[in-house]
Amino acid sequence: MNDAEAERIAREICAANNLTFIESAGKGAFKSVFHVKGAAGESYALKVIRNNSITALPRTLREIEALNRCNHPNIAQLYNADTYKEGSAAYVYTLEDYLDGGTLAELITSHDGLDAATVRHIGVQLVDALAHLVPLKLVHRDIKPENIMFRHGENSPILVDFGIVRDIDATSLTQAFIGVGPGTPYYASPEQLNNQKSMINWRSDQFGLGVTLCYAHLQMHPFQYPGEPLNSTETIIRVQTRGQCNAEIIRTLNTSGLGCIERMISVWPVHRYQSTVEMMSEWGGSVA
Repeated sequence: MNDAEAERIAREICAANNLTFIESAGKGAFKSVFHVKGAAGESYALKVIRNNSITALPRTLREIEALNRCNHPNIAQLYNADTYKEGSAAYVYTLEDYLDGGTLAELITSHDGLDAATVRHIGVQLVDALAHLVPLKLVHRDIKPENIMFRHGENSPILVDFGIVRDIDATSLTQAFIGVGPGTPYYASPEQLNNQKSMINWRSDQFGLGVTLCYAHLQMHPFQYPGEPLNSTETIIRVQTRGQCNAEIIRTLNTSGLGCIERMISVWPVHRYQSTVEMMSEWGGSVA
């Protein structure tokens, strides 16, 4: 589905659902996103997915099911999901939160790294969002600065893009023989990088969040060594082989009052926080 076709389908979905098409708002591997408005002028993100993609459809349906189960202020809200048919073609589409305040990645870049107080403010809210997913047995698997967004004029982070969410109780969609599991390698846990399915649970998200918050403060991965660029293969391999963190980065985190990140990024899940209550306590908050 090219850009022009995606926009045409989006406009037809809008016409059929009393929505006003505003503009394109980006695209991913299997979906196109558009800014649309409801009858009362409220903004939504309309996401259009080509239904006949063997790869995209199962994950899209799982993402929809997962978002339907979530109800948390720091997790993107799903308002509607349906199918639009045109001849023999079918398109799954969703209507979700429209977040126009940019991403955490953009915020980090614009401020050349965030101060410790801001990181703690963001961190405590995302830890609470993570705690919401645990009893639902959902693992996001792709927590990173690009998947954390904000509403315009607000400073509360919103976790988005559940496209590779893992439902612990559901059949895995990832083949066991694949060497590296789903996720963005630079933020992925060792168990994800080694596709060790039995070890992947909420503590894998804990690792990704820890790396994200470290990067938010220092613009460096905690396993990144001097001379290695961002997203370097050396850094990723160091995590995959369960090597050592950069000790200087850990010292800096502790000096900044963000020492709890060190435990979150332990290479073995058993050494990370074993309960969300304990982790939230370390961040200075309490799980509802």
